[in-house]
Amino acid sequence: MEFPKVLVGGPVSKNHEYSTDAFIQSLKELDYPNFDILLIDNSDSDEFYNKYKDKINMIRDGSQFSSIKKRMVYCRNLMVKKVLDDGYDYFFDVDQDVLLSKDALRKLVSDNKEVITGVYYSYFMHNGIEKKLPVVYGWFSEQQQNEILNNLENIKVRNPQFYNVLVKENFNFSRIRRQLTEEEVNNDNIIEIKMCGTGCILIHKSILERLGFRENLDGGFDDVIFCKDVIEKLNLKIYCDNSVKCNHLVRERPWHWARDGIEHKIGEKRIS
Repeated sequence: MEFPKVLVGGPVSKNHEYSTDAFIQSLKELDYPNFDILLIDNSDSDEFYNKYKDKINMIRDGSQFSSIKKRMVYCRNLMVKKVLDDGYDYFFDVDQDVLLSKDALRKLVSDNKEVITGVYYSYFMHNGIEKKLPVVYGWFSEQQQNEILNNLENIKVRNPQFYNVLVKENFNFSRIRRQLTEEEVNNDNIIEIKMCGTGCILIHKSILERLGFRENLDGGFDDVIFCKDVIEKLNLKIYCDNSVKCNHLVRERPWHWARDGIEHKIGEKRIS
């Protein structure tokens, strides 16, 4: 059996040092026979790089940008260039706080899709209640759209963030993503999706030959724009393999995302 060659990794930095040892271990334990690892440290200083450079293949680049989002886009595009220049078949982009299952890469490659992700969870506020939900998004059905339109006043009060998105997009549901529920991914199916994060996304070189990563000027991250470009510019589909479940160490973060970068939790100072 022939195993396509995969480049695994992506941007890393001191901001996720709390998860790095476990992250590196999960990459090294992948049960796939044909992959290389490359991590690109875009931290402000060499401290993080010096700590980990002998433990895994890592280079330093990207710190010339003040914006964290620009650094991430730049580093991902360096990964894309290496994939194309060095004859890899896939880029497996893995976030620094996501721990892969040992069979994650093997399963995703065997699915034979141009763009496919596994499942990992994060925590989101819905109607004032925090919920654990997959970082995977789909479309609103016609029934769901009608239910929303018939309950706008209630949504405006209970979920103002979503209401503001509806208004901003002029209630054009084709431009709005729906977060999947835990029940929808609680199976081993391969499903078509609208968007996913970069936590564990496998991308074939045929996509990267036509499309790179770019900054999301609407305030989000590059994952949103990349998925949008795959569907709208390339007219291709994105999939999720629900049997690939990963651990997201989001609860261990000593900070949270802020509009202009990273903000430490109460009592700490903001850094960018």
